[in-house]
Amino acid sequence: MNNSDSSQSLKFELNQQVSESALALALNPPYGRAHSGDPITRQSVDPTLKLVDGEIPEHRVYQAESFHKLYQAQAEDRRSKLNALYEALGKPENIIVMMFCKNYFQMFENWLESCKKNRINPLGKLIVFCLDEEAFRRATELGVKAYFFDPDL
Repeated sequence: MNNSDSSQSLKFELNQQVSESALALALNPPYGRAHSGDPITRQSVDPTLKLVDGEIPEHRVYQAESFHKLYQAQAEDRRSKLNALYEALGKPENIIVMMFCKNYFQMFENWLESCKKNRINPLGKLIVFCLDEEAFRRATELGVKAYFFDPDL
């Protein structure tokens, strides 16, 4: 990586050393700002997540390719299920899309209750992508249109 090629993406791998050229690229725009807008400094770089020059490790490539193949294989089923959810909502012009897992279910319930207290009914425009089967089950029990992809099915 060199500093003049800002179109090159940064690659991350745990517990590997940061090359000077890669760190220089990360510390300069467009990559050189934290979410807060503050400049990233050497001291603010997480020591467990370091830039890697060179090829992505083979096991990471295999994981990504495996997921992509599974995602592609399920495309028609996914479209069909999402279309059915959209039709069940009555095809609203605008929809709310969110995602959560069982660990955040209380926060999701709190959001629904807050909507109710403020006389907002999101259920007619809401589709939730659940990250686990328990979240899917609990969301549907509340009458929420939910989608869950189970790779084992």
